[in-house]
Amino acid sequence: MAQCIDRRLDVDASRTRSRLGWAPTERLGIIRRMPFLAQNRKDYPHEWLKRNRVAARRGRLRVPSRIQAALAAHETTVLRRFEERLRDPARRRRFSGYLDCSPTHLEEQHNLIMGQLLCTIRTGEKGIFMNCCQALAERWREEGRPLEQLEEALNDLGQVCVATLRGAPEAVGLEPALYDHVTMTFQFAIDAVREVAERPE
Repeated sequence: MAQCIDRRLDVDASRTRSRLGWAPTERLGIIRRMPFLAQNRKDYPHEWLKRNRVAARRGRLRVPSRIQAALAAHETTVLRRFEERLRDPARRRRFSGYLDCSPTHLEEQHNLIMGQLLCTIRTGEKGIFMNCCQALAERWREEGRPLEQLEEALNDLGQVCVATLRGAPEAVGLEPALYDHVTMTFQFAIDAVREVAERPE
């Protein structure tokens, strides 16, 4: 279709709309939706992979985007496994401060962390995830909650992410890159939490 890019292809859709009894609103026009399409392409590359299997098979997405897409596809599994580790009877006491909140608050916190992690992996800007975890640590400190539990929880979440991706078919061939894009991202975040913990009162 490259030869048609600059060609005007005006179509009168009035008959089709009349037969359907439906017409798109101005808000749904292609010109109006184009910025949203571009943004969704950036924010939800896994959905684009699902809807364009040919592109997925050809591996056109760069490595960070492929890792983000795979992790996003398995986000529910990651969070379930992570919470199972936190609530394991043999380890639960170690995370008493982390779990000392309502289920709704815990879910919101985990969704925030995963959202920032996915954004960081896609862009390669580790500062995004670092800032998120640093802000979380500062709030914990104000509340008098043990920051070492936050550090250990982030470490566990990183391990769960890597283990889940290693077993995901979407991440085949990406194993060498998981250290740089996932493990190191968590190490930077943990360091940001420790920085807050080491500040003088």
